[in-house]
Amino acid sequence: MIQPPEPFRLSGFGLTKVKNMNTVEFMRDMASRALRLSRSTLDLHTSRELRIMGEELKAKSEECARELGAAADDHGRLRS
Repeated sequence: MIQPPEPFRLSGFGLTKVKNMNTVEFMRDMASRALRLSRSTLDLHTSRELRIMGEELKAKSEECARELGAAADDHGRLRS
């Protein structure tokens, strides 16, 4: 089984705080896998669930990447 990077934690059905880009890359990879599986499965219900999961992971990874970028920008401004 693929293990997520350390800062990645599941909390119920949501994701907790993301601390590094490895986590964002991990979520993007999982999103890609879910979307690829959704296209290759024959069961329509499973395909739909995988597609939804992939889209949610992709959106969450993009959100986390934006937050990390904003945090890096804020940190850089504070140091100047």
